[in-house]
Amino acid sequence: MNIPPGNSRSLLWLQAAIFIFPLLIYSNTIGHDYALDDAMVITQNEYTQKGFSGLKELFTEDSFAGFYHDKKVDLPGGRYRPLSIATFAVEFALFGLNPHLSHLINILLYAFTGIILYHTLRLLFRYKNGSPFLLSIPVLATFIFLAHPLHTEAVANIKGRDEILSLLFSLLALISAVRYTDKRQWPLLILCFAFLFLGLLSKENAITFMFILPLAVFFFREVPVRQLVIVSAPAIAASLLYFLIRISITGGFQVSAAHELMNNPFIYASVNQKYATIVLTLGIYLKLLFWPHPLTFDYYPYHIELTGWHDAGVITTLAVYLVLIFYAISAIRSKKPAAFSILFFVISLLPVSNLFINMGTFMNERFTYQASVAFATGLTGFILGVMDMKGFPKLLKKQTVRAMLFSVVILSFSTLTFARNFAWKNDYTLFLTDVKTSSNSAKSNCAAGGVLLDKAIAMSEEGPKKEYLEQSIRYLTQATVIDPTYSDVWRKLGRASFELNHNVPASFRYYYTALSINPGDEMAYSNIHFILSGYDSIDRKIKLYEELLKINPKRSEIYGQLGLLHGKEKKDYPASIACFKEAVRLNPSYKEAYKGLGAAYQMTGEYTESLHWLEYALKLDTMDAGTYKLMGNSMLKTGNREKAELLFSRADQLKKNSRQN
Repeated sequence: MNIPPGNSRSLLWLQAAIFIFPLLIYSNTIGHDYALDDAMVITQNEYTQKGFSGLKELFTEDSFAGFYHDKKVDLPGGRYRPLSIATFAVEFALFGLNPHLSHLINILLYAFTGIILYHTLRLLFRYKNGSPFLLSIPVLATFIFLAHPLHTEAVANIKGRDEILSLLFSLLALISAVRYTDKRQWPLLILCFAFLFLGLLSKENAITFMFILPLAVFFFREVPVRQLVIVSAPAIAASLLYFLIRISITGGFQVSAAHELMNNPFIYASVNQKYATIVLTLGIYLKLLFWPHPLTFDYYPYHIELTGWHDAGVITTLAVYLVLIFYAISAIRSKKPAAFSILFFVISLLPVSNLFINMGTFMNERFTYQASVAFATGLTGFILGVMDMKGFPKLLKKQTVRAMLFSVVILSFSTLTFARNFAWKNDYTLFLTDVKTSSNSAKSNCAAGGVLLDKAIAMSEEGPKKEYLEQSIRYLTQATVIDPTYSDVWRKLGRASFELNHNVPASFRYYYTALSINPGDEMAYSNIHFILSGYDSIDRKIKLYEELLKINPKRSEIYGQLGLLHGKEKKDYPASIACFKEAVRLNPSYKEAYKGLGAAYQMTGEYTESLHWLEYALKLDTMDAGTYKLMGNSMLKTGNREKAELLFSRADQLKKNSRQN
């Protein structure tokens, strides 16, 4: 068995050190707020905020349905990661919105992953007699993994818990499989199935362990093919079960790319550009694993520029991967651990590489989380192997050099991690920090402009408010240069422009552009109604609303607004009636349009027609005092004073109740 020398107390102290280490380097995140995608899974997810009662929906619907408030989430292939989001629902039920507790839980889970990773590696990499226990691959690789700065996105961002849980359960599945190989106890196969299934429910990345698990047994144990098949069975069964559940809930996996740049970075790329850029990103992953600086949450277009096969970085990356893969394949027979690390790394990166599935971005740091296990073991094994070579200089004691070298690596990674954590304090800090790195990304510029706009809106002092708005507009304008089809940016520009100088026509043009790109942008319509509500020029306001109808002639509320303007402001009741009738045709549940028709017909003296439309309004809302009052006026004009008095009395009572409440 792969048991290192030393008593149980030494092992206990080592595990304590492994557990405490990430608590120290991530301690500065405990005071942080929510950031980035936390809104999708926590702060703006209605199912999460139902607490325990939301668990059923989390496990039976798309993982983003609670955010989009729609069971038919318009994301190709959908998302099904209920377990990690369920933990947030439980937290909410017990403690409410508490980002500090959530950050602490992330760190504790990460620390526990370190313990499990160490035991996994100890099972795989056998101890060499005479080698220092603390300078073995299991120990060193575990500390390199825990210290690596690329993990800040998974740990410092609460939403990253899906990555942590997915790997944690996958490693437990691997341990169960290897122990079954050693002990032949069938309950371990059940554990393997259960752990991998939990990993898949956390995030689909765990699917790679369907291949990594038998690969590990093959490389590190001498077993016949029959045993490899037996060990693979639980992983295959767990994966198939997950697939069936996911397909039944989300409709399957991604089959088509989105039609906007922010969800499909290759939408304007040629085939050659697409695959050359994918190769380049694989090279950037390698670079960041060795040299993790600078880091950013945003690798959206065009932080990474589209490139071609002539690019030196593409050629170099392709050569490196071909050499690594060739070595791994050629070393399979000899079962060299380095070959296992390479295959583990490649298998982990393939699903997130954009080669087979559109990830919606060129790359992300969190995509390396699982692959970095292989990086840590491969780097550690390579360095130790080189230092064991006969030709290695013997100026100092070999073990001293090893200790010094790995101390520098781990300390450097730890320092970078601790420093990077500060950027994840909240959206404001993250976006304004990373826009400097991702200055050519439309998403970063939009995000930075957005948080500055929010900051400005909350301000009362005109001087600082103006400065924030001007800076916001600069970032947002830069985003439109990078991606002119980014509707969110145009909408934010509309609000920023209005806040800066209250120029309604100029602000409207920004909103109009946003709606030209995305005619269904509800927030843009809402903002337009807001800025036009205080606009003095009635004729100009009517023309602006009529322009909106050119974009989307089926917006009932626009006809409703036009009905009000023609009737209440212009006293053009025939035009008002025509608009209101179109509004209720498009939306038969539009109460205010029915009231508008009742009021307009009342003004033209057609009281019976007025009552006809007001009856519809009353059916939609029996507690609307305004409807009763309008009906009372029309009823009075028809000569039915008794009925009119009853309607007026009902209106007064509803108003009184409303004031009391």
